[in-house]
Amino acid sequence: MLRLSLPEGTKEMKVTLMKLKQFCKLALVPLALCLSAGIGEAQNAYQGKFTLPFEARWQNVVLPAGNYTISMPSATAPYTMFVRGGGKSVMILGISGNERAVSEKSELRLIRLGDSYAVRSLEAGQIGLDIDYSTGRSHAPHTAMVKVAVELAFVGT
Repeated sequence: MLRLSLPEGTKEMKVTLMKLKQFCKLALVPLALCLSAGIGEAQNAYQGKFTLPFEARWQNVVLPAGNYTISMPSATAPYTMFVRGGGKSVMILGISGNERAVSEKSELRLIRLGDSYAVRSLEAGQIGLDIDYSTGRSHAPHTAMVKVAVELAFVGT
């Protein structure tokens, strides 16, 4: 059996390196987490907030009346929207998107279907995009359209 012995001072150097690695993990991990949280927000193409005055369905999710924030990481298909508020945090995919002229106007368009409301589309004027959503009842007649203003929180580049 072959035995190797460490040169003098190597053991102390190894302990010092282990302590340094442990310090780096403890100090740098929280720093990286803080920085990545800021980067994550800066990566959104669109962010906004709105107040829903009544309960409404947004595709397969029922949202109670209340304050909400929305964010889109990208302004391209599949038009992924993150909605937070009313005790919920959900991801909703648009069914289609249409480019339009850039404007300062953003709003949700909801339609009344029977005795309930459903989100029909989002006009995200600041990024020049209209996004359509499934209402689940494509052949049901709607009796009213309601527009809910979306206050811009952030538009990425």
